[in-house]
Amino acid sequence: MQHPTWTSKVVKHADVAPGDLLNHPDNVTIHTAEQQEDMVRMFRKIGWAASVLVSVKTGRIIDGHMRVAAALNAGASTVPVDYVDLTEAEERKALLYLKRMTTLAGIDRVNLADVLEQVSTLDADIAAMADAFARSSGLLRAQKLMADRETPQYMDVTIGEFTFQITWPEYVHWRLGMQDICKTRKKTLLAEIYVRLGLPKPTDDIK
Repeated sequence: MQHPTWTSKVVKHADVAPGDLLNHPDNVTIHTAEQQEDMVRMFRKIGWAASVLVSVKTGRIIDGHMRVAAALNAGASTVPVDYVDLTEAEERKALLYLKRMTTLAGIDRVNLADVLEQVSTLDADIAAMADAFARSSGLLRAQKLMADRETPQYMDVTIGEFTFQITWPEYVHWRLGMQDICKTRKKTLLAEIYVRLGLPKPTDDIK
């Protein structure tokens, strides 16, 4: 098997004064005030977890405009920078690719719920950020709808000749996972369930 030979465009790393970095005129991303507040919370609680990408030729920011803006507003003396060697045409491509990758990414609501449960809610900043994330992903609404119902302890699930009894949390976790995989289309969801049980796929006349 021939391995790809991808070229690294990163040429150096440095700690740079945020005021020395230039916003890219072709930047396509607009950040909300809430996003900027979340970024500041992350800096306070964790610190820098990713370097800003900057073109070594033009000094323009390729990725990290909001991080640099937050650092400027907070009066930070330096920010970590990875310099990349790109032509101006490559800069514009990188701006689009980096933005497109984040917009195409989906949210695994099952894993998100697990992570949010593990994050300490005793910390007001982290709790606020987790709440915002849950709201934006639709998870909070789903949790509220389930909480408003009378919650059973167990669920009977019948598929073909098989009947299973599982706990309510197990049922919710399984259902959300299946919905995320199958995009909630009923026939697709049912077909996936049969496949996972090792049964023949259901016929098209199954409602």
